[in-house]
Amino acid sequence: MRTVALFELTPRSVLGLVAALAVLAGCGAGARSDAASSQARFDCASDEIAAREKSCLDAAATKVADRLSQIGTTAFADLDGRAARSDFYWAAWQCRVAAARATEKVAEAERAQYSRETNSRQEVSARMAILLSSRPH
Repeated sequence: MRTVALFELTPRSVLGLVAALAVLAGCGAGARSDAASSQARFDCASDEIAAREKSCLDAAATKVADRLSQIGTTAFADLDGRAARSDFYWAAWQCRVAAARATEKVAEAERAQYSRETNSRQEVSARMAILLSSRPH
């Protein structure tokens, strides 16, 4: 099984990290309602995941470009080029799978939070109905 180093320090990966930090800095600003806050949290998490995915893809592209530039004019140059591109596609697939899994985790957490909030509202409504119906007239 092949593994890919997801966080190599290249100029592109550093740029991706800076972009992710800028997104996170903007995510904490301002007071919002519960729904807007929930949507903002999801958007921020999605932006962070997208920035990590882009950084990962950029690192994979840089790595394959470096390998392709090192391939000489040997008898196996074509085969080495194909292997380098195959490694890139594998690394890109791993980046996308990691991003999809992270997005699903965020979505699951948001669904659980929404469910808890809905249950809480229903409990409050039920208590209010009991209190209102038991008041003396």
